[in-house]
Amino acid sequence: MINNIAMIIILLLCIVSMCKWLYDCKFSQNTIKRERNINSKIYFIVFAAAFVVGVGTRIYTFGQAPGGLFFDEAMAAIDGKAIADYGTDHYGMRFPVYFEAWKNGHQSIMMGYIMAPIIKLFGFSKLTIRLPLLLTSIAGAVFLVLLAKDMFGMKAAAITALIVAMNPWHFMQSRWALDCYMFPHFFIISLYFLNKGMKNKKWLYVSMVFFGLTMYCYGISIYIVPTFLVAFAIYALIKKYINIKELLISIAVYLFIAWPNILCIMVNFFKWDTISTPLFTIPRFYETQRQTDLLFFTAEPLKQLWANAKELFNLVVLQKSDFSTHSIQGFSTMYYFSIPLAVVGLIYLFIQKNKLARGVILVSLISCAAGCLVTLPGTWRIAILLYPLMILTALGIKFIIDKIRFSEWAVLASYAMIFIMFVSVYFTTWATDMYRNFFGDFCAALEYVETFDVDKYYITSTTRLQDTKKESEAYTIFFHDIDARYYQGLTNENHGKTYLPYKERYKYSNIQPSDVKENENAAYIITTAEKKYFDETKYDFKPFRGYQTDYYAVTKKQ
Repeated sequence: MINNIAMIIILLLCIVSMCKWLYDCKFSQNTIKRERNINSKIYFIVFAAAFVVGVGTRIYTFGQAPGGLFFDEAMAAIDGKAIADYGTDHYGMRFPVYFEAWKNGHQSIMMGYIMAPIIKLFGFSKLTIRLPLLLTSIAGAVFLVLLAKDMFGMKAAAITALIVAMNPWHFMQSRWALDCYMFPHFFIISLYFLNKGMKNKKWLYVSMVFFGLTMYCYGISIYIVPTFLVAFAIYALIKKYINIKELLISIAVYLFIAWPNILCIMVNFFKWDTISTPLFTIPRFYETQRQTDLLFFTAEPLKQLWANAKELFNLVVLQKSDFSTHSIQGFSTMYYFSIPLAVVGLIYLFIQKNKLARGVILVSLISCAAGCLVTLPGTWRIAILLYPLMILTALGIKFIIDKIRFSEWAVLASYAMIFIMFVSVYFTTWATDMYRNFFGDFCAALEYVETFDVDKYYITSTTRLQDTKKESEAYTIFFHDIDARYYQGLTNENHGKTYLPYKERYKYSNIQPSDVKENENAAYIITTAEKKYFDETKYDFKPFRGYQTDYYAVTKKQ
């Protein structure tokens, strides 16, 4: 109901403001009137409110909601801890430029490498592994606001600050540890320095450093970032913002940072061997399946392109949700009444006088959208579009405020009401559902069985009604804090205690009758279907309700 009311209010404001602008175009020589002066104290209040709302809601019960742990979080965490402890991933590869992770599905390294010093300083926990994305998200929001200020002034910056503080995507992604969400934040920081670099070339080269770093944030950066840079380089040369010498220096700086990642792509495309250097490793992946997400590797590319375009339209324009772990139905990534505002903001972008700002935003939107079309779209992939869309939304609000007096209160009320609704759902209904989606009870079962002094653990590999051994193993390594060298079989010690070798101590599979040995000092995590293999007079069963199946922690009766 509130969503619909807000949509009606916003649509009316958009229509009235556009009609007033068209009227001014016809009957007034000054179609963009001077902005109303705003007291500096008002700006201070707005920025302070945005900070309190944005940071306050993001750190509330941080590390606890969402409950449980997503399996990608667990994998990033164990590699981050291995880097912190030994300078290798958990398989023993020294400073890889891309994590092997699941072996058939890999992970970018930025999340893990930022985790490493935090884990070293503050220990290994859900809170510390989620802290990197929270800090990077706040940095991304700050640079977004600074970019809006440099491009369009203080009023646009103040509106942008409120928009990003209440944005549902920005809120949700900042509270967990999914590696791909590093990409939008590093990209917007790069855009900020790029925009400054058009006037002061030292910032241009700083931007190239950050563009190089984006290559380590998410796999799709390999074609989105170069596409953007080539397109913007052509634009900047035509508009004479840069010359050939500055372009060549920029390319050199970018490649100096990005070349290991680029070479990693080449190694795997051409099936070369792993390259080891004294500083890092460029791995060859033998079990990769990621390329199947790319348009060019599908059976029917044109059909897939159309499907990708429809999904992109649904996610961005219609604000439909895909996976509940990434967005909440009814709120999506931006609230669906933000899209009319973004359309008005796009119009404003063409009528305002800052041509550089227009070029930066349009080239970034077009190149990022093209990149999203190449890969099967999902909320985590179209996220690269959201920061530029937030600026357009802020420009749309600014346009309306400049045309209609007191309209700011209607817009603010709409966002405030929907944000309050969103946060209340996030911390109640959604949090309850996500505890199971994030395998909270499976994680709790792992923590429970670790309290028993046993020689062996038998862990079911069924986490989603299918055999997912790597997920069960990643969760176990995380919650049992298994040392990387113990995992690799280099030692039988794990944090000062001697055990059976890792591969003998831990078994991950669907439990079979032969696994149940009454003379063995073992603990089990099983599914309901596997309970029949145990004598209930000799074993204790502690139930844990799972996502798609229930679990039991099984231990011998004392």
